[in-house]
Amino acid sequence: MTELDLRSLKIVLVGEGVGKTSILDTFIERKLNLKELPRVYDNHVEMLLDPHQPVRYLLDLWDTSAHPGFDRIRPLTYSNVTVFMMLFSIEDRESLESVSTRWFKEIHTFNEAIPFYLVGPRSIFEQITRFRRKRAKKWPAFL
Repeated sequence: MTELDLRSLKIVLVGEGVGKTSILDTFIERKLNLKELPRVYDNHVEMLLDPHQPVRYLLDLWDTSAHPGFDRIRPLTYSNVTVFMMLFSIEDRESLESVSTRWFKEIHTFNEAIPFYLVGPRSIFEQITRFRRKRAKKWPAFL
């Protein structure tokens, strides 16, 4: 058996309250998570194998809070970041505007060379809405 190369990636999710926690929880648990638990920050380590190369990836995934009360704490998660994911809702123009007015400026204050992905999750909200409608139809009319 050949030894696999191990590569570590630290990925930090930033953005307004647009589903960062739901996206991470869905990735980690491999199913849609409908819990709405806001977080100050959270991290999870996940090991992935690349099926096309002899490489293992150690993903260090960080969920951050957009609440202004955490503006001084949140940057502590930015050390040794490999890539940022800046999230916005395609249904909320203000969340997209905050990418340039807030998040881009904040992450580049710490290191201009760190790459980032701009992610506009919508499908997760559609799934949650569909789930809630389906669940609501099952409730008795008197509730």
